[in-house]
Amino acid sequence: MSYYGANFIKYINKYHILKHLPALEMLEFKEWWEPLNTVERMGLNIVFDNVKTLIYDAFSNDLDKKKTVYAKNTPKYSINIAIKQQYDVCISLTIDTRKINNSAEFMAFEKMTNKKIQQLFDCIIKEIFIFSNFNMFNVEEDLETYSVPIIEKDKIVSINSGIRNVKEKPLCIAYKFK
Repeated sequence: MSYYGANFIKYINKYHILKHLPALEMLEFKEWWEPLNTVERMGLNIVFDNVKTLIYDAFSNDLDKKKTVYAKNTPKYSINIAIKQQYDVCISLTIDTRKINNSAEFMAFEKMTNKKIQQLFDCIIKEIFIFSNFNMFNVEEDLETYSVPIIEKDKIVSINSGIRNVKEKPLCIAYKFK
């Protein structure tokens, strides 16, 4: 991250040199992991990795059509990734508060408010589309993150966060080395 390492960024992206690091173990996510125990942190890392993998897979396929892919479904939690357009992606979490959580992956959510979970998804989206690629593929000024108001109805909670390119240019997350 200095003048001397500037040319190394393309290799970091091409060869995914930092991919082995769990996202929520990075200092940028310290706010999120400090109040959690090891199992809860690892669970959030798994959720983050599932979301990231599904988004990468969706973007590596034909994006001419509207796509919806599902990450993890448990009786209480369901994550939905919606590729609305090439320039608009939304992560939705549905929580059935009548159910008991039986998955270690979602234990940390039990400690968070709905608003805090939404803020975490906002950070995950920024990490995937902006920071993990050192701002090389999407112009940060052209990107807008958004959060839809949290809906609570009949003990079902819907939390939505997304990112879009305001100039309607396709979002890019895969590095093509030239």
